[in-house]
Amino acid sequence: MDNCITLKNDCLTVLVSPLGAELKSIIKDNTQRLWQGDPRWWNGQAPLLFPICGCLSEGRYLHKGVSYDLPMHGFGRRSVFEVESADNTKAVFLLKSDVETLKVYPFEFELRVIYELKENRISITYVVINKTDGEMYFSVGSHEAYNCEGKTEDYEMFFENNEPLVNYLLDGPLLNGKTENMEYTNGALTFTDEKFKELDTYIFLNTESKKVTLKKKGSDKSISVEFSGIDNLLIWKEPGSEFFCIEPWCGLPDYVGEVKEISQKPAINKLEKNAVFQQTHTIIID
Repeated sequence: MDNCITLKNDCLTVLVSPLGAELKSIIKDNTQRLWQGDPRWWNGQAPLLFPICGCLSEGRYLHKGVSYDLPMHGFGRRSVFEVESADNTKAVFLLKSDVETLKVYPFEFELRVIYELKENRISITYVVINKTDGEMYFSVGSHEAYNCEGKTEDYEMFFENNEPLVNYLLDGPLLNGKTENMEYTNGALTFTDEKFKELDTYIFLNTESKKVTLKKKGSDKSISVEFSGIDNLLIWKEPGSEFFCIEPWCGLPDYVGEVKEISQKPAINKLEKNAVFQQTHTIIID
């Protein structure tokens, strides 16, 4: 893959593109574990969500009374990052605000995405610095999709604390304020295409568990995601496809209703001038 940075250790070979600072490949034991994109289902792989996660009501937000348009998940995934540094097992990607970002997002910032390999683990750290005179509001999140061959119902997800799960529901792409309680089957959350058609996405807020593990029934292979410090977890797939997305978000979609000031957006993060935000999630390939 052209221009990708290669990270490699004795367990993993990982490719990351400067376009969107996006994961493009995870290979372990000569097996591709990251979804490679297929336009029949979804041509994404692991887009970065910044400076919003999900959709805005009417596709826009307000700041100091001025309306700004932003597409779903923001502009980070379509931005070219500078490769600030890279070696065999670690790479740092940098995006800075510029004239174009300021037209749709009136905050000056630096965003670093740091990838690091340790054995069978890939840590992904987001570092946001506010360079604006005044407060900055933002969301940031991940959207990694993992290869999952076979049927949707072949897979189950284990939550480390096995706590009661409350799923927050959507009307279209927006939260509607309704919830449903989820039930485990043999200690795991299980899935069907029909449920994904109904829900689109599972949305869990402020989970007690900060690690989940996705396994195919009867397989010794698994994907785990650790997300200590990150409040919200989303699970998504296209019905009938052979991937699952496991998405830790520092943010949420808007609720159905009127367009609001960005400071009132659900799960929004606020930084004072020159303050630093940092969060890490870790992918574990077994």
